Amino acid sequence: MTITDMLREKAEQLQVERRLEQLGAATTKVVDEAKSRLGTVAHDNQAKVEAILDKAGASIDERTGGKYGETVAKVKSQLSHVVDTVAQQRPAAPDSGSSSEPTDAPRGTP
Repeated sequence: MTITDMLREKAEQLQVERRLEQLGAATTKVVDEAKSRLGTVAHDNQAKVEAILDKAGASIDERTGGKYGETVAKVKSQLSHVVDTVAQQRPAAPDSGSSSEPTDAPRGTP
């Protein structure tokens, strides 16, 4: 019996393939849940993110005398696009009317 045969037999005894499949399925589930949660957070906080980006851009422009204004605008646009893309990963809201706004206010808002 070769070393390869012994390893194959041991892998079968330990049910490595089945366990790897279970690990893969569990990992996929966790990643999907994380994408969903992150999408919800991004969606619920898009306005806050935009405000932070505007404030950061204004601060950079102020400190550099507008020297990097074009670059700052490009970066802000790209970051906004990323937030929009992540926000699209949220689960579909249940059909409860014509409003697409969430029924619960985000945490931290009065």
